[in-house]
Amino acid sequence: MQIVIVVEGKRSSDIDYQYIRSFVKTIYSKQDRRVKLDCIRLNSKTRLEANQKKIEEKRKSYAFMNKGEKQFVVCCLDTDAGKTGDPEQNKRCEEFCRKNDYRLVWFHRDIEEVFLGKRVRDNQKAKEAKNFVSQGKVKALNLQFFSKVEIHSNNYGRTNLKAVLDEIMKNAG
Repeated sequence: MQIVIVVEGKRSSDIDYQYIRSFVKTIYSKQDRRVKLDCIRLNSKTRLEANQKKIEEKRKSYAFMNKGEKQFVVCCLDTDAGKTGDPEQNKRCEEFCRKNDYRLVWFHRDIEEVFLGKRVRDNQKAKEAKNFVSQGKVKALNLQFFSKVEIHSNNYGRTNLKAVLDEIMKNAG
């Protein structure tokens, strides 16, 4: 099974993907042998539609070598709720994912607030992600905060990541 993880981040830092990959490898360790994770980096969630061709190329490449295997695309985006957030952009992302049968994961307000429980300055994000992964902190997460399904809420530090991945693992057979 292939899961294409689509993240907002830049290729140079790979911050968002570090958190998500660590989560998948730890929480779904029994299924991990059957899961091929691929990553598409958008550089910004405003570039989601512009990167659809890259997403589909990843899927086609995997499908060619793995006939009949299930494939899923999971778009992992920050809500950016508050002063910098753009609710209309979030709605466009939701609609795009719905139209293309992609799964949508929201980190409310951002991925650091969900995984670390705090806001992080931009210049500290790479260091914090590296420490989180290298120290195996994913094992200490309160998974209750990762199963929130409702996207539009004021519950900062929450995500639907586990709910979405649970559904994928169940449907993968």
